[in-house]
Amino acid sequence: MEELLALLETAGYSHNDALRMVAIYPELASSPNVQVAAEKMLAKRAERFIESEPEAYLEIRRPENEPNVLTYHHRMAEAYFALLSAIDWNNSDLVIGLGEGLNKFLSNVFLKAILRGTKKHHCTQLISKDALALVEAGKSENLVFEHVVPKDIYIQKPCETRAKANNLTVEFIEDVLRRYWIIASVTSAEASGLTARHMPANWDGMELLARYNSSGVALVPNPFFKLDS
Repeated sequence: MEELLALLETAGYSHNDALRMVAIYPELASSPNVQVAAEKMLAKRAERFIESEPEAYLEIRRPENEPNVLTYHHRMAEAYFALLSAIDWNNSDLVIGLGEGLNKFLSNVFLKAILRGTKKHHCTQLISKDALALVEAGKSENLVFEHVVPKDIYIQKPCETRAKANNLTVEFIEDVLRRYWIIASVTSAEASGLTARHMPANWDGMELLARYNSSGVALVPNPFFKLDS
């Protein structure tokens, strides 16, 4: 069991999320080949994402469809790796001083480097219908830029923990970004009804829109989101 959990954690899952996966797929967890069991669990997780998320989301244009374009996940991962690897994590004053910059770094790379010159709410992959109506009307004062899966818990903290232990890799960051870097535009009223900064207590670690589904906020692909804009 511990070896299986370690393999799932290596793939970017927290220890608790790995335990949930083992509980969801007991028939795989009992396999004598731990490596194969882990691979099948990860494949099942991918299948469940496709089944549980809006089908239209899969049609969002991504740069990896263009063979000569570096994916934005990889660009973000390389920049984030360069930053976290350069920090002296034993210098508490430095780390405290960098706090806000660390929190905003990935969003700044995404908005100001990869999608520079694009309006903020044209940069979200998903959007609610009420938010879309405001964007189409050219209004932004009542809109919120929302991380579908809380960034600090599922992206920032795992990466910082590995950086402190000197075992962070670009590949690890890219894998986490591919799974959890999903941004949505919602109205202020919709945002106030979402569970803030954490997933629901009964989250299975797989249904990425759990916060929205439990709050009755429906999301659709943002028609303004274009990576080559």
